[in-house]
Amino acid sequence: MICSYLTYTGKYSAEESLKYYGNKRTKDDQGIGLIISLTKLGVTIPSQRRYVHYFYEYLNHKNPIRKVILKKITLQNYETSASVIIRLTDFEHNVLYQSNENEMIKNSNSIDVAFKYDGKPLEVQGDVLIHVFKKGQVNTVELFHFWINTRFVNDLEGVTLIKTDIDGIHRDTKKYSKEFKINCQFDTVGVLDHDPLEERREEFLRRARDTNVKVEKPTTDDVESPVEIAVSVSKGGQTSNYLLEVDRNSVTTTWENVVEQNTEGENGSEPDVEKIETADTVDE
Repeated sequence: MICSYLTYTGKYSAEESLKYYGNKRTKDDQGIGLIISLTKLGVTIPSQRRYVHYFYEYLNHKNPIRKVILKKITLQNYETSASVIIRLTDFEHNVLYQSNENEMIKNSNSIDVAFKYDGKPLEVQGDVLIHVFKKGQVNTVELFHFWINTRFVNDLEGVTLIKTDIDGIHRDTKKYSKEFKINCQFDTVGVLDHDPLEERREEFLRRARDTNVKVEKPTTDDVESPVEIAVSVSKGGQTSNYLLEVDRNSVTTTWENVVEQNTEGENGSEPDVEKIETADTVDE
């Protein structure tokens, strides 16, 4: 969420936001000198990282919702004597489809699972969670899973994920080959005119316009860091009060300028919420 917001500010690309977030979470181990790895403290789950890239792409291209046919999933550079079962669920974890053993085709070094739903092509749209299971003689265990979104599906190339792109095996060094990858093949059925993301954006902006924020300056200018700022938020006739603690050393402008730009709107009017939220008054 934080990385997506950083891309929304327009100051960071997807990869830059992930690196910045990981860097800010890295800490020196209390004088021991051991620096904890960024990959352990930043966004580590591959699907979450992929969705930060999705969001950045959406900001730049406004990718429409695609309804697609999932034709086939191929596990490349993978061999097993067991059966492979693939289950698809939506954002609310409703099962969309589960393959059976008859749909699995074993090749020399890969496994194909072709999809049909009651004899018809399998149509999906939006967020899709794909689980891959191995069914043995005794039990069935999940091997890995990953999320994709059909807004960002390319018919010609499909979706290809290498091992580090797949949740559950991205840190594996033994079970799977370095060349292991998954390819999902699609055909686009159509593009939806209705886009709920744009509706949510308009609703967010409307609510922001209906909200007033007031920031009260401390009674004395002779204050030490950190500074406590009283924030009053009024909406729909109701007022909520908060106490915000800010490290004065991190303020990028003078205290007087910070207070003035947060408490005065144009021509002495109430401040605009968007201006306050985007005001560069602190480093982080």
